[in-house]
Amino acid sequence: MFVPFHTLPTTSRVWIYQSSRILSASEQEQLLGALGDFISSWTAHQAGLKGSAEIRHGLFVIIAVDEDHNQASGCSIDKSVHFMKEAGKVLGVDFFDRLTATCMNPDGTVVLFKAHQLASQLEQGVVKPDAMLFNNLIHSLDLLEHKWMVPIHESWLSNFLPKENQHQ
Repeated sequence: MFVPFHTLPTTSRVWIYQSSRILSASEQEQLLGALGDFISSWTAHQAGLKGSAEIRHGLFVIIAVDEDHNQASGCSIDKSVHFMKEAGKVLGVDFFDRLTATCMNPDGTVVLFKAHQLASQLEQGVVKPDAMLFNNLIHSLDLLEHKWMVPIHESWLSNFLPKENQHQ
């Protein structure tokens, strides 16, 4: 059952899929329509799941399930992964590149780059030292709202920081 995203409880489970590029408005509209259809028929052990999806910053597809209603199972999660892989093929994007990082600079600009390029991105001024990293490994709606963005130096990306920037 598809419900408005904002109506889900903060305990809802989330999965975040980062696109390899910013999606156009028409691509976002197309994907949101397909997600609505998918979630409307999404089940776990023949029981309907109550969920929603949204796209943030033109990059992040966020799927959420109210597990107080019904819990997502391994098979239902596999179905969502398969859906996102197919959506990526249709749109010509990769939602599964775990080596691309995304930060938001203090001025609100969003920057995608390969993690190993962090030092050069900082040196060139593309990524600012006080930028926030999108932590796509969070698992609940509460964490999405409060811990999705973390300072680079407090994240897994800190391993790629030049030594002088690691302990700000």
